[in-house]
Amino acid sequence: MFYAKSMYLSQIISADDDNLDYSSYQRLGLRCLSCGEEVYLKKGEKNQPHFAHFKILENSPQNCSLRVFSDDLDSWRRLTIHGKNQRRRIFNQYFLDIINNTYPDFFIITNEVKENEKHEKTVKIIKESKQNIISSLRLINDSTEETILKNVIVIEIIDYLCLDHRKDTLLIIIKYLFKQNKAEDLTTICQLLVDFLKKVNWLLNYDLFSQKIILLSEDEKKNKLSKNKTEKKLKLQMV
Repeated sequence: MFYAKSMYLSQIISADDDNLDYSSYQRLGLRCLSCGEEVYLKKGEKNQPHFAHFKILENSPQNCSLRVFSDDLDSWRRLTIHGKNQRRRIFNQYFLDIINNTYPDFFIITNEVKENEKHEKTVKIIKESKQNIISSLRLINDSTEETILKNVIVIEIIDYLCLDHRKDTLLIIIKYLFKQNKAEDLTTICQLLVDFLKKVNWLLNYDLFSQKIILLSEDEKKNKLSKNKTEKKLKLQMV
């Protein structure tokens, strides 16, 4: 597929974007436009740049119209099982690292707290309430561009956390929320999650990506100036 959506930028990204590299899937949180699964950039001498899905897991949606099955062309499938899962783990770890940057005690608390039945039930409640949570975020009227962007990013994050194979990630966040707060009913639980995600500095990725584009543009300008100077010198020498 030629396009993917960035979870952290809330933008559609094309595979031929010069700012992309092989680590972009983790830094930008790249996801499939159709099924929402994680995707990564592939490019080579023969094939044009495109986004590909990760290895199918038991609970992955196998009927995604954008998933390509090709044992001959897809070198990713020829890697070991460990290698196939490695990028997914990096993607998820980077996601949790961003959260820990905002909540420095996140890893400490989630490693100490043991999972229980209440946590499991809460995950189920949130997944069942996903559409209601997303709808409420879309209804929020705020003229601030930053707030609107934050809400859109939180919608993407909630959609991602509700994927079947991301249950463990959602469970980690739920453990932290229960340790730090008291959630008694459905509304409180869902609101706690939304407030928690809103406070995370997802926009840092947006700023870093924007800075990279600016730096690349400046480099291009410098290269053009240098090229023009060289051409002028050659013309003068010829004269």
